[in-house]
Amino acid sequence: MRICINALIITVAFLCFSSCGTTQIFDETFEKLDQDNLYVENMSQEIVRCFDEKDAESLKELFSSNIQNEYDLVSQIEYAFNLYNGKSQSYYVTEKSWDGIISDGIYYDKHFTPKIKDIVTDEGMTYSIYYLTYYIYEGDEDQIGITALGLMSDSQTELARVGKK
Repeated sequence: MRICINALIITVAFLCFSSCGTTQIFDETFEKLDQDNLYVENMSQEIVRCFDEKDAESLKELFSSNIQNEYDLVSQIEYAFNLYNGKSQSYYVTEKSWDGIISDGIYYDKHFTPKIKDIVTDEGMTYSIYYLTYYIYEGDEDQIGITALGLMSDSQTELARVGKK
Protein backbone atom coordinates (compact mmCIF):
# COMPACT_ATOMS: atom_id res chain seq x y z
CA MET A 1 0.00 0.00 0.00
CA ARG A 2 2.83 2.41 0.92
CA ILE A 3 4.48 1.75 -2.48
CA CYS A 4 1.23 2.64 -4.31
CA ILE A 5 0.89 5.92 -2.38
CA ASN A 6 4.53 6.85 -3.08
CA ALA A 7 4.09 5.99 -6.76
CA LEU A 8 0.93 8.10 -6.89
CA ILE A 9 2.68 11.08 -5.22
CA ILE A 10 5.64 10.81 -7.61
CA THR A 11 3.31 10.58 -10.62
CA VAL A 12 1.27 13.60 -9.54
CA ALA A 13 4.44 15.62 -8.82
CA PHE A 14 5.89 14.66 -12.21
CA LEU A 15 2.72 15.72 -14.01
CA CYS A 16 2.54 19.02 -12.15
CA PHE A 17 6.16 19.94 -12.81
CA SER A 18 6.22 18.77 -16.41
CA SER A 19 3.01 20.61 -17.29
CA CYS A 20 4.63 23.99 -16.60
CA GLY A 21 6.69 23.75 -19.78
CA THR A 22 3.73 22.44 -21.72
CA THR A 23 1.63 25.43 -20.71
CA GLN A 24 4.34 27.77 -21.99
CA ILE A 25 4.44 25.94 -25.32
CA PHE A 26 0.65 26.17 -25.64
CA ASP A 27 0.70 29.88 -24.67
CA GLU A 28 3.35 30.63 -27.32
CA THR A 29 1.39 28.67 -29.94
CA PHE A 30 -1.85 30.47 -29.14
CA GLU A 31 -0.04 33.83 -29.13
CA LYS A 32 1.24 33.13 -32.65
CA LEU A 33 -2.23 32.05 -33.74
CA ASP A 34 -3.69 35.22 -32.23
CA GLN A 35 -1.19 37.32 -34.23
CA ASP A 36 -2.17 35.46 -37.40
CA ASN A 37 -5.88 35.93 -36.64
CA LEU A 38 -5.31 39.60 -35.90
CA TYR A 39 -3.45 40.07 -39.20
CA VAL A 40 -6.27 38.39 -41.16
CA GLU A 41 -9.04 40.19 -39.24
CA ASN A 42 -7.40 43.60 -39.76
CA MET A 43 -6.75 42.95 -43.45
CA SER A 44 -10.34 41.73 -43.95
CA GLN A 45 -11.77 44.72 -42.11
CA GLU A 46 -9.74 47.10 -44.28
CA ILE A 47 -10.86 45.35 -47.48
CA VAL A 48 -14.53 45.66 -46.49
CA ARG A 49 -14.00 49.31 -45.54
CA CYS A 50 -12.47 49.97 -48.94
CA PHE A 51 -15.46 48.37 -50.68
CA ASP A 52 -17.94 50.25 -48.48
CA GLU A 53 -16.25 53.60 -49.10
CA LYS A 54 -15.20 52.86 -52.70
CA ASP A 55 -11.61 53.64 -51.67
CA ALA A 56 -9.65 52.31 -54.66
CA GLU A 57 -6.33 53.86 -53.70
CA SER A 58 -6.24 52.30 -50.22
CA LEU A 59 -7.29 48.91 -51.58
CA LYS A 60 -4.57 49.10 -54.24
CA GLU A 61 -1.97 49.76 -51.51
CA LEU A 62 -2.85 46.43 -49.85
CA PHE A 63 -1.59 44.57 -52.93
CA SER A 64 2.02 43.47 -53.28
CA SER A 65 4.41 45.72 -55.19
CA ASN A 66 4.78 43.10 -57.92
CA ILE A 67 1.02 42.94 -58.49
CA GLN A 68 0.70 46.74 -58.39
CA ASN A 69 3.34 46.98 -61.14
CA GLU A 70 2.04 44.10 -63.25
CA TYR A 71 -1.74 44.77 -63.36
CA ASP A 72 -4.04 47.72 -63.91
CA LEU A 73 -5.45 47.42 -60.41
CA VAL A 74 -7.36 50.70 -60.41
CA SER A 75 -9.61 49.68 -63.32
CA GLN A 76 -10.07 46.16 -61.87
CA ILE A 77 -10.95 47.61 -58.46
CA GLU A 78 -13.36 50.17 -59.96
CA TYR A 79 -15.08 47.36 -61.88
CA ALA A 80 -15.51 45.37 -58.63
CA PHE A 81 -16.77 48.48 -56.80
CA ASN A 82 -19.43 49.03 -59.48
CA LEU A 83 -20.81 45.55 -58.75
CA TYR A 84 -20.83 46.03 -54.97
CA ASN A 85 -23.98 47.80 -53.81
CA GLY A 86 -24.40 49.39 -50.40
CA LYS A 87 -22.40 49.43 -47.20
CA SER A 88 -21.72 46.33 -45.13
CA GLN A 89 -23.94 45.67 -42.14
CA SER A 90 -22.42 42.32 -41.14
CA TYR A 91 -19.91 39.70 -42.25
CA TYR A 92 -17.58 37.08 -40.83
CA VAL A 93 -14.13 35.84 -41.76
CA THR A 94 -13.23 32.18 -42.25
CA GLU A 95 -10.13 30.20 -43.17
CA LYS A 96 -7.71 32.33 -41.19
CA SER A 97 -5.00 29.68 -40.94
CA TRP A 98 -1.74 30.07 -42.81
CA ASP A 99 0.05 27.89 -45.31
CA GLY A 100 3.62 28.04 -46.49
CA ILE A 101 7.12 26.83 -45.71
CA ILE A 102 8.80 26.68 -42.32
CA SER A 103 12.16 25.06 -41.68
CA ASP A 104 13.97 24.87 -38.34
CA GLY A 105 11.52 27.39 -36.90
CA ILE A 106 12.14 29.95 -39.66
CA TYR A 107 9.32 31.01 -41.98
CA TYR A 108 10.28 31.24 -45.64
CA ASP A 109 6.79 31.62 -47.04
CA LYS A 110 3.68 32.40 -45.02
CA HIS A 111 0.43 33.21 -46.74
CA PHE A 112 -3.27 33.25 -45.96
CA THR A 113 -6.34 32.58 -48.12
CA PRO A 114 -9.21 33.93 -46.02
CA LYS A 115 -12.81 34.34 -47.08
CA ILE A 116 -14.97 37.25 -45.93
CA LYS A 117 -18.37 35.60 -46.01
CA ASP A 118 -21.97 36.72 -45.94
CA ILE A 119 -21.28 40.42 -46.35
CA VAL A 120 -24.82 41.76 -46.00
CA THR A 121 -25.21 45.35 -47.18
CA ASP A 122 -27.76 48.00 -46.28
CA GLU A 123 -29.22 47.55 -49.78
CA GLY A 124 -30.12 43.92 -49.06
CA MET A 125 -27.28 42.43 -51.12
CA THR A 126 -25.05 39.58 -49.97
CA TYR A 127 -21.47 39.07 -51.12
CA SER A 128 -18.31 37.19 -50.23
CA ILE A 129 -14.73 38.25 -50.84
CA TYR A 130 -11.80 35.89 -50.98
CA TYR A 131 -8.16 36.87 -51.21
CA LEU A 132 -4.62 35.54 -51.14
CA THR A 133 -2.08 37.55 -49.16
CA TYR A 134 1.57 36.89 -48.44
CA TYR A 135 2.75 37.82 -44.97
CA ILE A 136 6.30 36.48 -45.46
CA TYR A 137 8.02 35.73 -48.77
CA GLU A 138 11.71 35.08 -48.19
CA GLY A 139 13.91 36.37 -50.99
CA ASP A 140 11.38 38.71 -52.62
CA GLU A 141 9.73 41.26 -50.35
CA ASP A 142 7.89 42.70 -53.37
CA GLN A 143 5.58 39.66 -53.12
CA ILE A 144 4.30 40.63 -49.65
CA GLY A 145 0.68 41.77 -49.73
CA ILE A 146 -2.44 40.70 -51.58
CA THR A 147 -1.85 38.94 -54.88
CA ALA A 148 -5.45 38.09 -55.80
CA LEU A 149 -8.90 39.14 -54.62
CA GLY A 150 -12.33 38.06 -55.81
CA LEU A 151 -15.83 39.42 -55.28
CA MET A 152 -18.49 36.71 -55.18
CA SER A 153 -22.28 36.90 -55.36
CA ASP A 154 -24.50 35.27 -52.74
CA SER A 155 -24.69 32.22 -55.04
CA GLN A 156 -20.86 32.06 -54.98
CA THR A 157 -20.52 33.14 -58.60
CA GLU A 158 -17.39 35.19 -59.16
CA LEU A 159 -18.39 38.72 -60.12
CA ALA A 160 -14.95 40.32 -60.34
CA ARG A 161 -11.31 39.47 -59.82
CA VAL A 162 -8.57 41.89 -58.89
CA GLY A 163 -4.89 41.10 -59.35
CA LYS A 164 -3.55 37.72 -60.35
CA LYS A 165 -5.90 35.49 -62.31
